[in-house]
Amino acid sequence: MIKPQLLTTTTVEEASKLIVDDRFWIQQKYDGKRVLLNCGKSLVGLSRNGNFVKLPECIKRDMARIAAKFDGGAILDGEIIGNQVFVFDVIGVGPYEARMKWLRENLSGDSLVLVYTATTTEEKIALVSSLINVKAEGVVIKNKNTEYCFGRSPLNFKLKFYKTVSLVVVGYDPDGKRSVIAAVYSEGELGGDCSKIYTSRIGVPVNIEIPKLGSVIEVRFLTTTEDFKLIQPVLLGVRDDISISDCKTSQIRG
Repeated sequence: MIKPQLLTTTTVEEASKLIVDDRFWIQQKYDGKRVLLNCGKSLVGLSRNGNFVKLPECIKRDMARIAAKFDGGAILDGEIIGNQVFVFDVIGVGPYEARMKWLRENLSGDSLVLVYTATTTEEKIALVSSLINVKAEGVVIKNKNTEYCFGRSPLNFKLKFYKTVSLVVVGYDPDGKRSVIAAVYSEGELGGDCSKIYTSRIGVPVNIEIPKLGSVIEVRFLTTTEDFKLIQPVLLGVRDDISISDCKTSQIRG
């Protein structure tokens, strides 16, 4: 199974240093679902945990154009939102700088959208400022000289403008209100040393379907108590691209 590159969380202080470092480029961190697009003989999408992702026909058509240009095909990395994939990387085309050049030259169609990349200090400062103003999720910061890394990369980073956590739905509000009870797991192997740690009840907005038991949800929050209770939690949606084994306390306090 191909594992997508995962980024290391950084702090505002460290990100400030990277912004003025010419080796690092910045993109917006989109709030969609991660997908790897296999543009080859079979046009398929895979989630970050290896599950097949159902793709709209418009995305498959644009993938087919790329497959027709290259005998070996290509694997694109991006976030799917509705009928579009916001593409931010491609696997196996050299260092990041070369990969972005490849994407600029070969992406086409309306459904495969190349994510804007800020490369100069002035562009990076302007991008971060504008994203903070519109309350975007955050930015990704990648070293232009690094190869695509399968799994966690210690050399490429993400900075979130607000805190989020992936939780497992373990129950419903006993009073019948639109809320779920969710939990994270302590560190260790599921079924072994780890245990469930219950968070606060999470309200479900009327525009979101009540999540099923056992599903993984993404929640924005202000802060937490010492025993991992979330303060001001807001349900963002269900994450079918994240495994239960990823729902650990280290997300909250790594």
